[in-house]
Amino acid sequence: MKSLSQKTRLVQEVDRLCRLLKRPVSSRDLARVWAAEPDRRPLLLQRPGQILLKAARPCEGAPGLRKVGIIGNLAFYATDDDPVWDRAFYLHSIHLRMKMHVKWGVPQQAMYLLGTEHESIAQNALSGFMAEWSPVMRDSDAQQIAVKTAFVRLLDVARKQNPSPFMGTCPPLADSVSAEKLIHAACSAYREDEFTRLNVNRHLARLSWPKVKLFQENGFWLNQVIAHCRAQWPFEDHDPIEQRAISICMFYGAPEALKRS
Repeated sequence: MKSLSQKTRLVQEVDRLCRLLKRPVSSRDLARVWAAEPDRRPLLLQRPGQILLKAARPCEGAPGLRKVGIIGNLAFYATDDDPVWDRAFYLHSIHLRMKMHVKWGVPQQAMYLLGTEHESIAQNALSGFMAEWSPVMRDSDAQQIAVKTAFVRLLDVARKQNPSPFMGTCPPLADSVSAEKLIHAACSAYREDEFTRLNVNRHLARLSWPKVKLFQENGFWLNQVIAHCRAQWPFEDHDPIEQRAISICMFYGAPEALKRS
């Protein structure tokens, strides 16, 4: 940091924002505030993420920040050790996960596949969805978030199917290079002008593991990448709606029939 006074100003700004948002803050939160109110930014040249990281380093006699946790590639910070920030961070992570699941609509995607040759993937996804979220929903605060985000509707759909206990496993995962090759090949085969506009990193971000709390392994399931590509760049024998449903349900791993795929 350039000076103690600027670091102090940063810590005060983080504290103000924590209390405003009622949770720890990330570099994205600071960037959004500083874009709207440039005068609030300390006279520091680094990016917000770098500034926060340096401010969290121990420095005797100077105010500092505490890294509370990480969601995705974003670290969240608070200005003290009060457990309230840990609780707020947990609930914020639940909120973000619920919003992502509302966008995916796993139970609805699984319903689309029931009665097809992909039913085992659908049943596995429904079981995995309930295995992941049933413990979370014992928390009354999480229940309130579920109502606010419309996540509760997904739970209702999954519960009505009365899924069996989750038996899914993590399939063999490949590296990003292998996934990227499949994406490039599928896009270029579909239409050449489409390939010139391809943002492969956007697709890799959507497909990278893990996306659900039942798995910790990192990588890419190539069968899932293929389904994603068929949804994005379908040929006549591909139903893009069905392929998207398969791709999303596959985040809950492989049912018994697909363990070796």
